[in-house]
Amino acid sequence: MASSNLVDIHRCFKLKPSRLSVVFQCLVLGLIMLTLYQTLTMLGLVLSMLLLSLTYVFFLRQDQIQQLEQLNATEWTLCFKQSGQIRRITIDHMLDHHFYVVVYFQSKQLRPLIVWRDQLTEVSWKSLKTQVKFA
Repeated sequence: MASSNLVDIHRCFKLKPSRLSVVFQCLVLGLIMLTLYQTLTMLGLVLSMLLLSLTYVFFLRQDQIQQLEQLNATEWTLCFKQSGQIRRITIDHMLDHHFYVVVYFQSKQLRPLIVWRDQLTEVSWKSLKTQVKFA
């Protein structure tokens, strides 16, 4: 029974909400707003803020990936949070950027998945980084 749980830890990645991604997004938004403040008039700045806010709300409403699970060497499944949809996919490649891992899919319909370090437990994070090195 213990070996089954060990296999699940190394093949099933349940993603939690990430605080690091929110901090990163706020920093980028701050830099964009600072640049716009220095280059645009007040009306242009207000319109830009409105457009950025609408874009961010649209981004947040998209269906987020809740779970990534390896079936075999090449096939994986994705479980989406809002719709509950489960998709069978093939991963093209993965890139490790220390604080996050980018997962690229063969299907061009799916955007690349960014998995931040704080979305997984320490054991799952190390397992994912090992997957990246051997992929």
